Amino acid sequence: MLTLKGPYRLFATLHHQRAGLYDPACRISDRALWRTARLPEGPVTLHGHHEAPERVVVEAWGPGADAALESAPALLGLEDDPDSFQPEHEGVVRLVKRCPGLRLPRVPDVFRALVQVILHQRVTWQEATRSWRLLLERHGEPAPGPDPELRLLPEAQRLARLPLHEYAALGLEARRAKAVVEVAIVHRRVEELSSMSAEDAQARLLAIRGIGGWSAGMTMGHGLGWADAEIPGDAGLPQLVTWAFTGAPVKDDAAMLEHLEPFRPHRFRVVRLLQESGLKAPRGAPRRRLGPLPGRR
Repeated sequence: MLTLKGPYRLFATLHHQRAGLYDPACRISDRALWRTARLPEGPVTLHGHHEAPERVVVEAWGPGADAALESAPALLGLEDDPDSFQPEHEGVVRLVKRCPGLRLPRVPDVFRALVQVILHQRVTWQEATRSWRLLLERHGEPAPGPDPELRLLPEAQRLARLPLHEYAALGLEARRAKAVVEVAIVHRRVEELSSMSAEDAQARLLAIRGIGGWSAGMTMGHGLGWADAEIPGDAGLPQLVTWAFTGAPVKDDAAMLEHLEPFRPHRFRVVRLLQESGLKAPRGAPRRRLGPLPGRR
């Protein structure tokens, strides 16, 4: 049993861990999480249940169970410190109040997080989640535990040996397939990222062929829980951020980063707050300024 300090929202914290509604490796609701993983100690299925406002009950099955239970607080975002973010910006203060209990999780299996990010490179969400599901269904294996439908990501060695035509059958073109193979080859160095400083981890990610700024930023933010992760080149974030702060949805990374700069070292936390607040940049919105931050007061 894990004791909570302050408000906690399981779904808001962890739903980015799920690759679509039919993810065979992760199921999540407002109160419960099921997630499979391959850890150095072995495969595992972790179940977390938000049993009461002040506690989460966790249990695990498989050879990696002890390691998974040890890393559960980080995965659930309980090692994140949202109270360290004390913004002075009126609109962002409202965001914090609107999204109580949002934490930044840190996963125990960074390799899996990076593979998921690669699958999302330059394709739609639907295409990426379909490829992830097919990858686990065709090349993964049943996960330990009581649910026979949960599956494990294939071992890195298997992904490294998988021919390009097998990746093509999953919907991956050669560029993304080669990126998956590359990170599979160096998977041990990828798993070391969780024990490195954020700056060193990001530098190591960017040194891997097929991994650019967007992929590194997504992995650092959603995988390693870095509150200051920067995500350039995203299809929607610049519009969301610039509209939130100016009322003009501008698709420009430089403008987005300029608005986020005052919130170092919590720029990614601000992005997550904007995403969870329900604010959306309307298409074709007229240029206007609605105060410190558009939306409900």
